[in-house]
Amino acid sequence: EGGRTPLLPLRELEAIGYQVALYPVTAVLAAARALEQAYRHLATHGDTSGIADRMMGFDEFGTLVGLDEKYALVERFRR
Repeated sequence: EGGRTPLLPLRELEAIGYQVALYPVTAVLAAARALEQAYRHLATHGDTSGIADRMMGFDEFGTLVGLDEKYALVERFRR
């Protein structure tokens, strides 16, 4: 996105012979925008209460990154 290669819908790419389409920076660009907005809000308002509905909860984040499994590994290999 934003580079020289034109963005084509997946169906169009498939129609012209592509079997795989990669979007390597899509999440990075979306995350960068979310970071910018969150930190701008924090700098302006002094807290995140006004954007809590746009933030992932800590428990949900823990599930996403597998914190329980990582804590279990720490216990398993603790000396």
